[in-house]
Amino acid sequence: MNWRSNLFCKSMPQRLLIIFFVFTFASTSFAQSDVKASFSILAGLNQTSISKSSDSNSSFRGTYSDLEWYAHFNTDLSFNEHWGGVIGIGIATADQTTFLELPIVLTYNFNEKWKVFLGSQGDFILNEASDTVYYKHAGLSGVLGIEYYIIPQIFIDLRTTRGIVEQIKIENQYGGKRSTFRLGIGYKF
Repeated sequence: MNWRSNLFCKSMPQRLLIIFFVFTFASTSFAQSDVKASFSILAGLNQTSISKSSDSNSSFRGTYSDLEWYAHFNTDLSFNEHWGGVIGIGIATADQTTFLELPIVLTYNFNEKWKVFLGSQGDFILNEASDTVYYKHAGLSGVLGIEYYIIPQIFIDLRTTRGIVEQIKIENQYGGKRSTFRLGIGYKF
């Protein structure tokens, strides 16, 4: 067994404990520097799609889509007036499967109302709810989005993620990439 299978194949409480410690370490290390840190929560609707490439031998073609929900807790970092970052931990559902998500994004503030962000997100399977669709325990997605602040504490979040890693096995063949389109509302502490 290699280190990846040791990390991702442990029991669920052990996986969550490892991820919690990594998230806590990353958040507190930034809080001890000149970088300003704050926290936010975010929740909303999640349009999940699973795409299978058309050049595979599987009979499944196109995209499976479902409307679900998501929730995140984020550490918001401010490097200067315009640049910052977000390190988060969240839960999302997709077709009765629960994902643990770890987004890390770079943000650019146009002004007090508008912010854009770009980065990556680790996607970890917490449960496998289907007998016909199989999942790799870990995946990676790209993240692109925009936030609009209604007031300084409350914001609207619009984002999309695109699967980079083929994480979903459909009809005994990997090839399914998980992507999402999200609309949420958040509160910044």
